[in-house]
Order: sequence, then C-alpha cells, then structure tokens
Amino acid sequence: MRIRRRLWLVLVVLCVMGAGCGDDDPPEDRDGGIEDGGGEPDGEEPDTDADPDVPDGEEPDSDVPDDGEPPGELSLEVDPVASPITFEGEEAEVTLSFSCEPAGCVTSCQLNELAAERCTSPYEVRVDAGEHEVVIRGSYDGEEVEERVVFRTVQVPALEVSAPPGGDVYRADLGDVRARCTDREDCTITCEVCAGGSCQALEGCEDGAALVLEQAEVELVVRACVEDDGEESCNENRRTYTLVDPEWRALSLGETHGCAILADDTLWCWGNNGDAQLGSPEPERSLRPLQVEGSWAQVSAGTAHTCGIRTEGTLWCWGQQQYGRLGNGQVGNDTLADPVQVGELDDWDEVSAGDSLTCARRDTEAYCWGYNPAGRLGVGSTAGNVPAPALVSGERAWQQISAGAEHICGLTEGGEASCWGRGGDGRLGYGGTENLSEPTAVGEVDDATMVRLAAGFQHTCADMATSRGARVFCWGPASTGRLGTGDDSTTLILEPKEVGTDVELSGVSSGNIHSCAIAPDDVAWCWGYNNHGQIGVEQTGNELVPVEVDTTETFAQIEAGKIHTCGITTAGALLCWGENGDSELGREIEGTETSEPGPVSWPYGLEAL
Repeated sequence: MRIRRRLWLVLVVLCVMGAGCGDDDPPEDRDGGIEDGGGEPDGEEPDTDADPDVPDGEEPDSDVPDDGEPPGELSLEVDPVASPITFEGEEAEVTLSFSCEPAGCVTSCQLNELAAERCTSPYEVRVDAGEHEVVIRGSYDGEEVEERVVFRTVQVPALEVSAPPGGDVYRADLGDVRARCTDREDCTITCEVCAGGSCQALEGCEDGAALVLEQAEVELVVRACVEDDGEESCNENRRTYTLVDPEWRALSLGETHGCAILADDTLWCWGNNGDAQLGSPEPERSLRPLQVEGSWAQVSAGTAHTCGIRTEGTLWCWGQQQYGRLGNGQVGNDTLADPVQVGELDDWDEVSAGDSLTCARRDTEAYCWGYNPAGRLGVGSTAGNVPAPALVSGERAWQQISAGAEHICGLTEGGEASCWGRGGDGRLGYGGTENLSEPTAVGEVDDATMVRLAAGFQHTCADMATSRGARVFCWGPASTGRLGTGDDSTTLILEPKEVGTDVELSGVSSGNIHSCAIAPDDVAWCWGYNNHGQIGVEQTGNELVPVEVDTTETFAQIEAGKIHTCGITTAGALLCWGENGDSELGREIEGTETSEPGPVSWPYGLEAL
C-alpha cells in the first residue's frame, strides 16, 4: 500500500540522517546534531517548499485528488434491454440507461450507421421494426471504453380493448369484453379467461362477450396477432380481477327503502319499490340491492323517490314524480323507473330528497322544488307545485342543505342555521310553530357552533362543536324520545336542546321517530322509538336518551329510516336492523323485525360462486 511505502521511506531517511536505527548506538549519535525540541541540523535552512507528507527524494503523486482518493479506472456499465421490443404505430421508442465512472467521464452514443453524438443517461432512440445496434462510448483522460447494445423491434397491431379495469371487483358478472384491431384488417383477435393454471376461450369477444368470473381470481388475456413474411407478431392486453367483499362508501335511507354507493361508484337500492324508487320498474320490493346505471358521487332517498349526483356533477331523480318532486318539469301522478336529469347543469354539489319535495346545492346557492303549499319551499313563490329547481330566497351563502318530510334546513358558510317550511311541532327551531315561507334563523346555543344539520320527519337534529367536544342538539316533538333529551311527552322543544348523554356524538341522522349518531370511538348510539328493534337493543319501548347499539361493529356512517336503521362499518360493510316488512333490511330474517345488525345481501360476488 502507498501508506506503508511512505512509512518505510521515512524510516530509511531517518536512519541515513542519523536519527537512530538501533539501541546499540550511543545517545549522542542518535541526536544527529539536532537540538532538543526539534528543528533543522546546524547550518541547514528549512525547505519551505517541500510537501510535509512526501519524503525527501519522492515526487508528489499528481493523480491523487485533494481528498486523497485516486480517481479509479474508467468503467462503463449499460443496463440490458429486453428483446424483442413490441410497438404499435410507426416507430418504437427505446430507452437505454447506463453509467460511466469516474466523474468527468464523457459519453457518446451511435445508433446503427448514424453519426455518434454526445449523450447522457437515459438515452432515447426512435426506430422502426428490425434489428438495431447502439454503441455507447465512455472517455476520460485519453482513455476510451465502449459497450454495444443489440435489440430487435417488432411492430404489432394496435389493440383496443373495452373491458372493466383490473383489480378488486365486487361482482362476478363484470359485463362485456370487446376487442378490435385499429390499424390492421388482417389481424386475429383471441380472448381467454385464465384461472387456476388453465385457460378457457372467451368466444366472440370481437363483437362483445360476457365476462363472468367463476373463481375468486381470474386473468383476462386478449391478443391481436398478424403474420408478415411467415412470422407472427402479437399485441397483448392482460387484466387480473380479484373478487372481494363489497366495500360501501355512502348510504341514504328513505322511509322504507335504502340506497348506497360502492367504492367503484356504482349505485344500488333495495327495499320498497312501490313507486319505482329503486330505479327499476319491478319487483314491488327487493331484498337484494338493484343497480341504478351510472357512476355516482352522492345519493339521497326520499319517501317515494330518490335523487343522486353522478360523478360528472349532473343531477338525476327517479320514482314518484307527483307534485314535481323529480324536478323534470312534470307534476303528474306517474312513476319513472329510469333516472331523469334535473336541468342541464353539471356542477351540483349536494342533493337532499324529502317527502314530496327535493332540495339541492350548487356551490353556495340552494334550490328547492316539489310540493309548495303556502310557499313552504322558500323560493319566493306561492304556487302549489314547483316542478323545476328554484333558487331559495335570501342572500345567503349555503354550505349544506337538508330536506325533511315537509320542512327544510340549511347551514351557511358563516355557521348560521336556518329552517323553513311546515312549522308544526316546533321542527323549525326558531322558537315557534308557525309555517315559514323563507329561511329563518334557528335559536342560538351558548358555547356551541353549528356544524351539520339533519332534518327528519317531524324533528331536526344537528351536530355542534362545543368546548366539551362534539355534541348533538335536537328540537321538535319530544314524544317517543326521538330528541334524546330525556323527555317522553307531548312537550314541544322549540329551540335546540342538547341530547342527554355525556358521550361525544356526531354524524347524527334524524329518522321518522328515532335518531342515531356515532361516538369518537366509532361506536353507534341511537334513541327514540324502539318497538321494531330499530335502536339496536333487544328491549322494546322508547329510549329517551342515547343507548349504544348492541354490536361489536364500529361505524363510519349511520342512517335512521322510518322504523329501521342502517350503517356502513369502518371496514366498509353495510348492516341494517329494525323492521323488514318492505324488505328494507335488504336480507331475509326470521319474522319481520330484528334488533341485531346484519349485512345487506350481496348475491353478486363471492356468494354467487
């Protein structure tokens, strides 16, 4: 090593200078004429130009950088290129990656017979079909190395495949697969479904063939092949599908039907279908969810109709259109099973369906339509029916809208709550029972800020933020304990009153005569009328204050219906309990009611296998 060589030279020099090379030398000879404390020998001047790290007589190593490490040998490494490379269109784009050492190495690239050019990694070339060579050279300090990359490119037919995207899926029946070549008429299309190590042909996929999974994990392989000069070249599209339990992300309950949206944005409804509110002309009621075509962002189930916002922002309604509640300009007593678009706008943010009315929001503007006796829609009109969206009067910037059976409540961006419509039973929360034809402020609560409103059948509840954490306040008729304030009488609570529990609650839902909310630990709590098990506890009768739903499941959302309840768990499962006379629980049970939460049936996925 260089360090050992230098140490040896230093010892030799010291010996020559008489510094002492053995213990037998007299002490005075070891001094070598150098005074105690060091210094130069008598009569010699110090060499100020000498490198203190280089022994006398040896030149410094000019190849050693300032950090003391030599630059190393010139090296060039090129990543391999998988060949052949298939491509569609006129040219293939090939990327080559390489590295050259040491720092300061200069690289050049030469494609086929073209002139070499300076290049850096990654280096991209565009070539047609055939054999190709790229020579990559690295040079440093007069030295040069080179590497050659040889590859073949094969033009394949352009393949267009229409099929569900791969990944986790919730249904075995995935719909049709269609495939075609877009640039060659002489190509051959083949489709296969592979599972468990074997493949089965999916016949007729050029014109559309149904893809139905028969195992939990399946791969779809689509090939387009052509033959040129006796050589076949193919383009391939592969998609893997894994059948998993459904994952629900949004839920809404009407009186006796429910609708929910899956994580794949598909919408499904179940329960009472007497007015086609499930989005299907039949059956009269359904224990299994029925799909409503389209891709959906929101849904709201009313009494006999349903509305939803599609992912592109358009608003649609279906079911009973009497009084103009569907917003399509019609007021006749007809039912529409197919969704009809409300207007032509595509920027709706929220929708809320009530009994015979509907409200929706675009940015900070609120609109309502439907049944309007005495102007209860709050749109500045006294016409009995308003069959299309009309702007809610007043210059308020709304951030939320909630439609009850016959009243409406909204929350402004400033946190002010207002209600209007039918005022009987004190459901409007302003301190009286009169009907109101324009938004009127709800009574304020000390040390509380309104966060979210939930208008029910005859009562209203709200999430509020307080110094004691999240709390729920309710107002309206206290009968059946639906307000959760501890009252069970004919008393009317005309302004917000706190629900009687020390547990923090939020995400409140107001049903017909019971209510539910969720605690910070995701446990569900309900209160009110419980003669059909809708509270989720075995004992019947009214629960005057919130009680914990008797289940080990935790919930992300909970919804109260007429006399049933449903919720989406934190794991994405959909559970329901209570009355099942109209199939509103979405599953078969013993008898017509249950207090035990159970899953909505899903005969389309793993169950189908």
